[in-house]
Amino acid sequence: MNLDEREQALIAEALSLYTQFAAQQMPPQAVEELSAMVQEITEKLPHLGQTTTGEKNIPPGITEEWFDAVCVDCESYSPAKGCSEPVTKKFPGKCDPILHYEMAKK
Repeated sequence: MNLDEREQALIAEALSLYTQFAAQQMPPQAVEELSAMVQEITEKLPHLGQTTTGEKNIPPGITEEWFDAVCVDCESYSPAKGCSEPVTKKFPGKCDPILHYEMAKK
C-alpha cells in the first residue's frame, strides 16, 4: 500500500492534532515520548509499503525475480527512493520493462 502526498499530509496533520489533544491529558514526559513516536511515523510515511531486503528497496507488488532482473538496471529506480515510475506505483509489475522481460521469458 502506497500513500500519495495528500494522504501522507492528512495522516501527519491527524497525528499532530492527536498530539495536541494528548498534551492536554498526559504528563509532559509522556507527551515527549508521543511526539518522538509521531515524528518517527511521519518520517516513515513516504516509504510505507516498500519492502526492504538487505540493500534492496523492492517496490510493493514487485517480485524479487523482477527486481533482480529488471528494476536494478531501470533508470526509474534508485536504491534510496525506490521506483519513480508512475505506472508501477499504480499497477505493480505492469511497466514496460517488466512486461518486455516477461514476454522474452516466453
